[in-house]
Amino acid sequence: MTRRAESWLVIRASSALRRGTRISTETQRALTPAGTAVTSRTGAPVAPSIRRRNASHSAARSIPLLPLTPGWIVQFPFMDPDVQKQSIKRPNIGWITTSWNELDAPADSYDLIMLGQVYHDIILESGDFEALNQRFFRMLKPGGRLVIEDHDAIETMSLGEQVYLHRISHGDVTGQLLSAGFRQKDMILMKSGHDDRRFNVFRPTLRGRTDRFIAVFEKPLDGEPLR
Repeated sequence: MTRRAESWLVIRASSALRRGTRISTETQRALTPAGTAVTSRTGAPVAPSIRRRNASHSAARSIPLLPLTPGWIVQFPFMDPDVQKQSIKRPNIGWITTSWNELDAPADSYDLIMLGQVYHDIILESGDFEALNQRFFRMLKPGGRLVIEDHDAIETMSLGEQVYLHRISHGDVTGQLLSAGFRQKDMILMKSGHDDRRFNVFRPTLRGRTDRFIAVFEKPLDGEPLR
């Protein structure tokens, strides 16, 4: 049986990329739309300019795209594209560096877009989150999913106060993505027991122990935004 090639866009400004981001089979099954074939533990995002698919074989193959915003390079020199190219050895993983407002791809490019603890950075780094969410919608294929994992925040705080702490509330994320036309499929809340959400996530006694969430949104099968 020929499996359909999948295209994944993974957006994560994190040192974890140096080691490679691995996704468990269980997580893949939870995040992948029904009827699609999961063929790579790391997923398969495709850069528009370097797209390659091989759907004639049982193991679908494509080239991932891992975007980073330039601001992170100043703080973490090892995230410089030239350095990352030396670290990433797999032929099915690509890399770009761009600003949030320039991140784009042709319509219907991806089956899955994942953002790991960076959605708040769109706002913190003065990105137009409303326009980007609309582009995410357009970039996804009908039935494709947008998955956002981030540090939860106190919803009564202003959006500016939340992102200053490197957080964003799951309620604010839900409202923003519903406004962009997505359908919410799941919301997983992960409470640490050590976080009252009042402090910066990099506080030494809090780092790695924050309340987090995973929000899953879907582009309707007819390709039209929900209103």
